[in-house]
Amino acid sequence: MAERNIPFALVRTPNWDPLRDWHHSSRIFDQIFGMPALMEDFPTFPSSRWPGYLRPSILGTDIMMPHTYPGHTLAQQARALSRQMSSGVSEIKQTQDSWKVSLDVNHFSPEELVVKMKDGVVEISGQHEERKDEHGFISRSFTRKYTLPPTATLEKVTSSLSPEGILTVEAPLTHSAIESTETTIPVTVEKKPAVTQK
Repeated sequence: MAERNIPFALVRTPNWDPLRDWHHSSRIFDQIFGMPALMEDFPTFPSSRWPGYLRPSILGTDIMMPHTYPGHTLAQQARALSRQMSSGVSEIKQTQDSWKVSLDVNHFSPEELVVKMKDGVVEISGQHEERKDEHGFISRSFTRKYTLPPTATLEKVTSSLSPEGILTVEAPLTHSAIESTETTIPVTVEKKPAVTQK
């Protein structure tokens, strides 16, 4: 399990209640604690639950009042907020020909990332020493392990880092030598009975 320490700028109002909705059966309690379960909840979630949560350094200085900005910028701010809250989330995709994992590592530089493979397991780790950010000093580290499918070609596993900070590890899959095929078996009619009476 990955461990990440991510700073939050949280401004609370006097009547803020963190346990207000804990009893709702529709809430999903998982590793992303306190975040909305569905993507369509992201635009209204910060203003309804954590007034003042949106960070000026990421989303701009004109959005500290959630209900005052134009509707067309809401989508941009929701995407930025979604990215901020989904940092560290990974996604695995497998098709008939390839296996791919994408991991958000935007807080790390390429020199701080290590991708290793041993016994069919890919290990991705990252670490940076304590550094200053807008809230003080912070250090981060994580380790994720992924088991490759048995048909993965281990010699051709590749990794790449996008400008947005998404690390992708990809492995081609080989097709099994024995493919399942459909065969029609003809029915023959015999002249003599299968069961003989004595």
